[in-house]
Amino acid sequence: MNTQDALDRLDTIQHQLSRFTPVRGYRAATVAWSAGLAGLGAIAQAVWVADPLAQHGLYLSIWVGLALIGVVGLVLEVGRRYRLTRSRLERHGLLRTLLALMPAFCVAAVITVALGGRPTETFALLPGLWMLCFCLAIYASLPRLPEGVGAIGCFYFLAGAWALTRSAPLATAPWTMGLVFGLGQAWGAWILSRCPEGAEFPPDRRGAW
Repeated sequence: MNTQDALDRLDTIQHQLSRFTPVRGYRAATVAWSAGLAGLGAIAQAVWVADPLAQHGLYLSIWVGLALIGVVGLVLEVGRRYRLTRSRLERHGLLRTLLALMPAFCVAAVITVALGGRPTETFALLPGLWMLCFCLAIYASLPRLPEGVGAIGCFYFLAGAWALTRSAPLATAPWTMGLVFGLGQAWGAWILSRCPEGAEFPPDRRGAW
């Protein structure tokens, strides 16, 4: 085996290990903050959006704006962890975390643009589709997350399926989004709070139900 072959094998091993490196960019405080954003969104919608089916722009401004704030918070936290760590393996894992989330977030963005200006019944599909996209984002990171997170992904899937089968007024009601994302993110924050920062969780229990 020559030097290049050895380096290639080391890169392959590092790549495989990074797929299952625990994600330190997800912290309980960051996730709990996003749960608070969901509650804030529900209150803002209840106060300012009397009829979301007739006020598409305002409805989208609230929820898309809060989603962007949440994503920025996650990116900043991952960036902070990236700067602080000296481990190449952990840095690779953090980058893979963001890349794993990108497909689900991009799909959510495309769906929002495509359906945002559609008639009432089509527009009302957005909350359920957002929940399903978030479910996919969770499962994309599942191998690097602690035990119990798989159940949260299932929760978002069932909530999304429920929202897609409800009437338009119920699907776009303030507490539909507020309760689902508020409860889901609070649940995630509770699970992460049981894993102190820097503590390892067994590989066979990562992402387990």
